[in-house]
Amino acid sequence: MNNPPPQKTTIEKDDNDNFPDTINTQTNITSTQQTTTIEANNPVIEEEKITTPPEKLYERQTIKDVFIGQKCGENNLYQIIKLIGKGGMGKVYLAITNSPEKQDELVAIKFLSKECLLAENKEEIKHRFNREIGFLIALNHPNIVKFIDQNIYQLQENDQEYSLPFYVMEYLRGQTLSDYLVKKVRLETSEALFIITQILGGLRIAHNNGIIHRDLKPDNIFLVPTINNKYIVKILDFGIARSLNTMSVVRLTNVADYFGSPYYISPEHIKGVADLDTKSDVYTLGLIFYEILSGNKPFNNYDDLLLTRGWLGVHNHKQPIPLIHQIGCENIPIALNDTIMKCLNKNPNDRYKNAEEMLLEIVKITQEINLTQKSTTIKNNQIKSSISHPTNNSKLILQLIITLIIGIVIGITTITIFRPILEENINIDNQENVS
Repeated sequence: MNNPPPQKTTIEKDDNDNFPDTINTQTNITSTQQTTTIEANNPVIEEEKITTPPEKLYERQTIKDVFIGQKCGENNLYQIIKLIGKGGMGKVYLAITNSPEKQDELVAIKFLSKECLLAENKEEIKHRFNREIGFLIALNHPNIVKFIDQNIYQLQENDQEYSLPFYVMEYLRGQTLSDYLVKKVRLETSEALFIITQILGGLRIAHNNGIIHRDLKPDNIFLVPTINNKYIVKILDFGIARSLNTMSVVRLTNVADYFGSPYYISPEHIKGVADLDTKSDVYTLGLIFYEILSGNKPFNNYDDLLLTRGWLGVHNHKQPIPLIHQIGCENIPIALNDTIMKCLNKNPNDRYKNAEEMLLEIVKITQEINLTQKSTTIKNNQIKSSISHPTNNSKLILQLIITLIIGIVIGITTITIFRPILEENINIDNQENVS
């Protein structure tokens, strides 16, 4: 391959500068190296060679994860396989169990990050992490991710040793509700109620134990598929959950906080209140359930507020659109619409008190829907049966006609046989009356 002709660049000399009169630049590029030659009258710059292959110049450098392949737990019970998730306080890894009783059982392990141990408020973070472990131990329910074990991992890094607390939980196969809604957009009423009921069932145990989740959202709700094409719901991440008797004020004080505040949050939680309670979770449940049934948020024309005051402005100043006014939701039962809208009241005292109170209402609505569907199904089956079996109807009609004809024949025969006798009796009665 012929080299391209040299490129010549001329720069006019200024009296105050010490530039050379001209600079000639010639670049030769081959498949294995790049050679750049710069020639000038004065000064002379030596040739520079770059021996790195072109395809390697922009290759992304990967950072080795020090946890992968390591063992942790008592007697090195768990071997870490891969990273499966990240959070504000740490990372979650997939691990395999090495024990005769649970050979090759997969589990998920959440480690508190090294950075958290170096933070100024490290004691508060460690307390929050341990509190999350305590909640999972206390909340033993089929609709809450199952706690298995906890321990400390000694991490050696750069001549430093870090004692990282971790806990082990069941490994869930499936998808988050958020991912499921991306595929489905909105769910049919029956499927939505099936999922809603399980969410409320798990949260009911938390509320009854004086615990509020404070971070309910589709990303923290996991769906485990079953053999009958349904899902077992698991509530995840009690990392910022709080006990009602230890609640403190959490206040957002500047505009940046408003922009960064999440969507699935109650108005009082954004503003910060000292007596945040279970009704805050009820509000976020209303947001989630509304989205499950409609595929939309319950607000419209909120861009101005979102730009100026964030979700604080939207949740406090925008009234939610009734669920039945959303496209595709026109046939949703009024009772279900009213239940969801009650959750979204601005005033916490106008909502359901807790998950249990809402669960009772959802169960009642589900039963009514099932009865209505059952009645409709029976009627439809009767109609289908009459349409699909016309010969049976014909036979029935024919039997009725034959029975009617037989009745008429018997009647005529009876009259014919007994008429002379009746006439004779009538004549005898007349003669006796005359005499």
